[in-house]
This record gives sequence, structure tokens and C-alpha cells, in this order.
Amino acid sequence: MKNVREKEWSIWTLPKDLQDRRVEITGPVDRKMIINALNSRAKVFMEDFEDATSPTWKNIINGQINLMDTIRREIDFQEDNGKSYTLYDEVAVLMVRPRGWHLDGRITKKNTFSKLLRFLRELVSEERFTKFLTLPAYEQLLKGGK
Repeated sequence: MKNVREKEWSIWTLPKDLQDRRVEITGPVDRKMIINALNSRAKVFMEDFEDATSPTWKNIINGQINLMDTIRREIDFQEDNGKSYTLYDEVAVLMVRPRGWHLDGRITKKNTFSKLLRFLRELVSEERFTKFLTLPAYEQLLKGGK
């Protein structure tokens, strides 16, 4: 297999929303973190299912619920002391880094399909949020010149 670094390739022009990434936050998928990061005045927030989230069943399922609520701009959070959190009108661009794109250097079809299906369903819904998907470790086998 020819190394990706030896191939001729290029990328599309970056979308306008991703051209200014001077301040970017990456974090786990819990509600309070998502709201605070999106409201932080950073340019981009990456909701990270891969490295910033412990892969427990509860975390992954709640993270998917939080992602859907975020895209619909319906996410909120209330602390026990009564303090509540909601999204500002102007928020960071949302990027999503899903978990499980590769195992042993192979892309896992099941995880890829289910995550893409859910994400695409939200993309074609009413456009209420700028959203992007990032693909982590796509060239895992080729890292480090192997």
C-alpha cells in the first residue's frame, strides 16, 4: 500500500465557519461542559467522544442525547443549587469527534454507519446549528512512517 504522504491529494476549501480556529476547546460530552464551551467565546468546540470521554455505556448514551439536544439548541443544565445553564445566541462552531472509527487500523463499519446515520439525520433537520464531523486517527496504520 502506497503511503498517504507519497500520494498526490488535496482538500476542499475549508468552510467559512472553520477558517478561524485561533481559539478551540476540546472536551467531554457532558451537558454543563458543552454549554460552557459553546458559550465561552471560543471559535470552535469539539465534542470529543474519542479521547475526552470515558467510554462507559452511560457516558456514550448521554453524550448522544446531549449532542442531539445541542444541535436542536435545546440543551440546558440545572445544578442542585438552582443555577441554570443555556446556550447564548452566539456560540462556538460545533465539531464532533465520534468514538470507535478504527480498531486495529481497520475502520469499523458498524460504528461508522450508526454514527454517520445519526449525525446526518440531524444535519438534514432544520438548520439551527453549525456542525462539523472530524474523523480521528483515520490513517492509524500509517502514523510514524510505518
